[in-house]
Amino acid sequence: MELDLQELRKTSDERLLEAPGQPLGVTEIIDNKERASKLFQKGLAAYEKKDYRTALREWKLAAEQGHATAQYNLGFMYGNGLGVPKNYVYAYMWDNIAASQGDKDATKARDLLAKEMTRPQIAEAQKLASECVKKKYKGCGRPKQ
Repeated sequence: MELDLQELRKTSDERLLEAPGQPLGVTEIIDNKERASKLFQKGLAAYEKKDYRTALREWKLAAEQGHATAQYNLGFMYGNGLGVPKNYVYAYMWDNIAASQGDKDATKARDLLAKEMTRPQIAEAQKLASECVKKKYKGCGRPKQ
């Protein structure tokens, strides 16, 4: 079933996490925000050209910087099988992470996905989301083959 989700949003409030062991200074926060924003825009440009693999790669990098809209967009990509095999567990995981940062569209998408998933799939997605947050978004979203 194709998900009936809103068009991918082009703007976002960004939330950046502290670096492990030390808080980020203002300069580093600005640099990280700018880097995440540039990655997000590159992903959006690729998506608009239907270059889904590139969009996925760029949004993954932005998501690792804590970019909530990139995380939501990864959920959209996994949920619709764009650039990756369709995977509701990973779609739910990314939407749950973005929703935890206050992204309302991600909350709606996650809830739509839950209607198509089994309880064990939802539990797995929630576990993966929790692990991902603990890892500061690094190495997340790689389905086991």
